[in-house]
Amino acid sequence: MRTLARPVRSGRVRFVHALFPALILAVTANGALAAQEDPPLWERVRTLIEAGDADRARAMLSAGDDPVTAARRYDSVVRSLYDPGQDLPAVVRVAQDGIEFCLARATEAEARRDAGAAVRFRGLAKTLAYNLASYTWPGWDAPGIGIRTRDLQAGHAAARLNLELAQALEVGPEPMANAYFMLGAHSLAANDYTAAADHFREFGEIARRAGLTALALAAEGYGVITGAAAGSGNPGTYMLEPTRERLREALASDADFWIDQLDTAWSIFVTG
Repeated sequence: MRTLARPVRSGRVRFVHALFPALILAVTANGALAAQEDPPLWERVRTLIEAGDADRARAMLSAGDDPVTAARRYDSVVRSLYDPGQDLPAVVRVAQDGIEFCLARATEAEARRDAGAAVRFRGLAKTLAYNLASYTWPGWDAPGIGIRTRDLQAGHAAARLNLELAQALEVGPEPMANAYFMLGAHSLAANDYTAAADHFREFGEIARRAGLTALALAAEGYGVITGAAAGSGNPGTYMLEPTRERLREALASDADFWIDQLDTAWSIFVTG
């Protein structure tokens, strides 16, 4: 399954962002859920944030008696603000609020000794953290998305949290590998090449042990990109050719997907 690629707005889906499907939800004036409304919830949330009324937007998203529904609502709105909304500042604000909401519900669940609910809400927080980290990484070169320094910082913090939650939840090898990838990706964007190399190495080791061939080869490529970005001189994309060849041999027609991803990251972080 493809789990690393830049988000796209049309055609095939290239990035698995969340554990839950998007929900079509809206909130009425008295806070009750409605099946559909026009404009959609994400547009009304964006309007409130643009008007400087983020507190009201947060209350709208948190409304209702079922906190799991509210947590999923945050996730759905975050994804809609990104695509089709192309509003990264609103994505960051809503994702951070959603993470805070989910972690608070996890703490409450622990206080009443409901371990299952605590795990569920930490999982929902992890989804939001992973998506926030992904949406704020410049290595996808996503069209129409402008990433500010503060967005990068928010994404880097979210990548750290995603890894911490992955470890606490003892997730499987694929989400754990992806957590190391995402932290490595943000370390690369922050020019912390030592940390990036370490995280990409761990990413690759987990993928290889689990037999996740595409991810293991992607990790190899990102390691090459990190070394080239950290070095001096005039590195050429020929440095990625051994990885490209191994991708072609291992993945056949699917190789272009991964090669395009690596070439894009090279153009962002090495050739600039």
